[in-house]
Amino acid sequence: MRVAGIDGTKGGWVAIVLDDGRFAGDRLLPLETNFAELGDVNVVAIDVPIGFGPREADRAARVFLAGAASTVFTTPSEEVLQARFRPGLRVSAQARALGPRILHVTRLARSDERIREVHPEVSFRAMNELEPLRYRKRSGSERSPAPRRAPLGAPYFTIPATSCPRTVPFGYSLLWMLT
Repeated sequence: MRVAGIDGTKGGWVAIVLDDGRFAGDRLLPLETNFAELGDVNVVAIDVPIGFGPREADRAARVFLAGAASTVFTTPSEEVLQARFRPGLRVSAQARALGPRILHVTRLARSDERIREVHPEVSFRAMNELEPLRYRKRSGSERSPAPRRAPLGAPYFTIPATSCPRTVPFGYSLLWMLT
């Protein structure tokens, strides 16, 4: 089975592709992609909300991530995401910044059944025997992916060098959920 783990990166997406659990490549995709470049994969696991809030998936992830629930932002309603940004919308900066991606991926997922939402922090917690990670996403050296690589470990994947080193562990964590 070929699967792709997708995470947002500046100006686009990074895709990590596995073929039967083995690294098959990584690709940088443009922001407005329809993932046609990944036409040969069975599942596209993506770290962006699919659908609009309020969502049970957000609540369940917060419960599972007790102690790190702030890593799950509240997905706004479609109306809020499509509205011109202004004071009083009661939406986080992160949710607002991701708004165009949420709208785009939600639209694509309606016609592409391969697209599945996954949450990297849920994967990392599960890989770490349900224990919180020792380091938060942005703690320590912000340029180092090491705190997020550790839970992946050798039993799961060999992580190659890439042009997006901070994003690769997230792409792999998405794939871990599928294995």
